[in-house]
Amino acid sequence: MAVETDVLDELRRLRTRVPGVTGSLAATVDGLVLAHDVPETEPEGLAALTAAALGVAYRMTDAAARGDFRELLVRGAHGYVATYAAGTTAVLTLLAEDRVNVGRLHLEGRRGGARIADLVATRVGPGTGRHADRPTPTPAQIPRQTPMPTQTPAPAPASAAAAPPSPSPSPPTRSRARSRRAPRHSAPGHRPPHRHPPGTHPAAAHPPAAPADRQLSRTNPPTEQTPTEATPTERHRTKGTDRMANTETALKECLSSIDGATAAALVDYTSGMALGTLGGSKDFDLEVAAAGNTDVVRAKLRTMEHLGLKEEIEDILITLNTQYHLIRLLKGRGGSGLFLYLVLDGSRANLAMARHQLRRIEADLEV
Repeated sequence: MAVETDVLDELRRLRTRVPGVTGSLAATVDGLVLAHDVPETEPEGLAALTAAALGVAYRMTDAAARGDFRELLVRGAHGYVATYAAGTTAVLTLLAEDRVNVGRLHLEGRRGGARIADLVATRVGPGTGRHADRPTPTPAQIPRQTPMPTQTPAPAPASAAAAPPSPSPSPPTRSRARSRRAPRHSAPGHRPPHRHPPGTHPAAAHPPAAPADRQLSRTNPPTEQTPTEATPTERHRTKGTDRMANTETALKECLSSIDGATAAALVDYTSGMALGTLGGSKDFDLEVAAAGNTDVVRAKLRTMEHLGLKEEIEDILITLNTQYHLIRLLKGRGGSGLFLYLVLDGSRANLAMARHQLRRIEADLEV
């Protein structure tokens, strides 16, 4: 099916966009495999276990009144198993190593689940949830199996068997066509028309051979050297690598172009995970800072909602005795739900220039 091919392409792109992802699977909420890219795991068994885990997750969210299922993250000694909702009829399961960036895993997993939901809805049709009723085929649609006969048929009468079959007369036009073609094909040394270049066939001067020559020129066009195009997987692998390089480049530019910058991070404030970090020290854990400043951003957003403010946050400045902490929320190019976090040395930093430079870096950043 076309939907299986499209979903499989999306699964392969997910593996290229998130370093550390070792497998991916898309299945229905009932445990039927749609597409899979799990080289070392049995897809049917993983889909069945995913359906069982979903049943528990549905009951937990219902019992705790937490709304519809969104995602499930399980961590083992050697990595993660993450499951994301893909609409109401499908789920996306990702297998990742222990070193994977969980923030990026969540970010790409949610996006991939949304894309798979669109593919399933457009190609298969929207469902109504886990307990969606499936159409029951009518009796006319059910194929009937005819039992094999157990009794051998009776032999035909001798008179009927002895009667020779009467030859059926061929249409006159067909016989005339054979009579015209017979001399040309039976001529000694004659080659099929497709072996002769245009204009060199022995019968090229005769009017009946003209259509064959024209067909020869159409079926054997001159060969041209066409440049080979990159496959979709190669293009998306390059695009995923460019995204990672773009994030690292932006963080490096924060530390190199902004005076007094000592640490920088790109954070997903929907999960509190850092998509990338640079700088810091043993006494300053950027992962902890990312999670803590996520609470700051969420608290400010809740306050604005309670006040009825329809504005957008550009940046948040936190002033300490010897440091400035600058938080800038991303707005474009897939930056929804992300912010840049910058730590400045108070004795060397220029706040006005730092805000200007951070605004420029944010405009060029594509996640």
